[in-house]
Amino acid sequence: MPDRLYALENSEWQIVINATDPEGYLMHYEYLRNKTVKSVSINNEIATIHVTQSGNLSLRVTDRQKLKSAPHTIEIVALKCRCQNKGERI
Repeated sequence: MPDRLYALENSEWQIVINATDPEGYLMHYEYLRNKTVKSVSINNEIATIHVTQSGNLSLRVTDRQKLKSAPHTIEIVALKCRCQNKGERI
């Protein structure tokens, strides 16, 4: 996974979480809450993230035996939209 991502403030984007277990168990993906993002939903290996401001986002995986990975932290740089009409169609 990347260490830094750039996104527009109040935008939504997706990343794929690529984790495997040596024993072949299914992995459980979780997001460690903070104020950088408005919401995160994880469906299988795809995380949909709604960014509100710059900061860090941490994700972690757990296997069937409840063994947890170290959190992977992604620095999010939220950019203000400079588009006319805030990037919306008129």
